[in-house]
Amino acid sequence: RLRQSRMHKRPGSGWIEPEQLRTRLACARSIPEILETRRRFKDEIELGHLPVAWSRLSRLGRSGIQREWLCDNRELLAPLAEQTRTILENEIPDARANASVAHAVAIAGLHSDEPKWRSLWEAIEYRATEVLDVSEPPDYARLAWAMVEAKHPAEKYLESAVDLLQQSLRAESGSGRGQAVPKWRNTQPHKPLPLVELALFANAYVRGGLPSAAGSSLMESIARSAASRVAGAKPSTLLLLLRTFTVGTRARVSSAVALPLDPGLARDRLLVAVAQELTHRAHELKPQEVAEVMCVYAAEVGVRSGANDQT
Repeated sequence: RLRQSRMHKRPGSGWIEPEQLRTRLACARSIPEILETRRRFKDEIELGHLPVAWSRLSRLGRSGIQREWLCDNRELLAPLAEQTRTILENEIPDARANASVAHAVAIAGLHSDEPKWRSLWEAIEYRATEVLDVSEPPDYARLAWAMVEAKHPAEKYLESAVDLLQQSLRAESGSGRGQAVPKWRNTQPHKPLPLVELALFANAYVRGGLPSAAGSSLMESIARSAASRVAGAKPSTLLLLLRTFTVGTRARVSSAVALPLDPGLARDRLLVAVAQELTHRAHELKPQEVAEVMCVYAAEVGVRSGANDQT
């Protein structure tokens, strides 16, 4: 009866149940199918549909024919991007939904340095900053990485998020007991931040953050937390850690705060732990990933006698 009532009020809308629209977007078999679904039901698209649409789009666009289509037809995403911007400017998403959209938009290759996508990223950043104090670590970690990946100015957001992440890491190690309750409310204080989000934030800070003493301390804390949790991690996460704590760190962080090559540092323990994990799981790596691992460790003179030999 409800559907019939709405159909009567909006006879030309092509109305669809919100959950049916969500399912249709989530199960789309191609990027053109997602775009056609949006076009057909654009009046029914709501805030909750945005993470579903963008996540499915970015997943489809990672390989094969769909990746080629996306590279050749990225401008066809403009209507979806414009509707996303409009919704974000008029409604307040929760931190997780905004992070999911940002992460997927970045993977889809919509970069802020291109004028046609800049307003979308400005809307994402505005909402991200607005809800930062009540965001959980996985959400602001993914947002930080997405902004940097999309070449959107992220220094202010990163600096604001550093204090929150430090609180989380101190709570994880037990050194935060007796201190103020973290600003977010839905996070279990002593539950470790997932390794992939930890790696994403570190990578974002190295690539887009301003060098500072706090940054050096943060990177060491992240390395200490990650070193004990590499077992069973996805190869993509291990490679991201390698990029971040070897070439990335030495190329991006100033010499005044760069993490020195010292076996006693958590950074070096992390590199050795990653090398040991990859040694046992080399069969899971793709040829290009094997080449990248070899290049990374060959270039890292400080761990040649340790991690590089094991790899």
